[in-house]
Amino acid sequence: MAKHTEEFKYRVVQEYLSGALGYLALSKKYDLQYSTVRRWVGWYQAHGMEGLTKKFTHYNAE
Repeated sequence: MAKHTEEFKYRVVQEYLSGALGYLALSKKYDLQYSTVRRWVGWYQAHGMEGLTKKFTHYNAE
């Protein structure tokens, strides 16, 4: 299970994109790493909501 839901990530990204708060302020508000907020915003800008969905890929050793 992901540590943060898509909805939570989206809320943080939208706060940033609205111009209300910057990366640092959001990271402090939600107790996140600065780089995490930046990464979510980047993923969202590049891929939309799909960018906020964590995908785990498992490879078979064979």
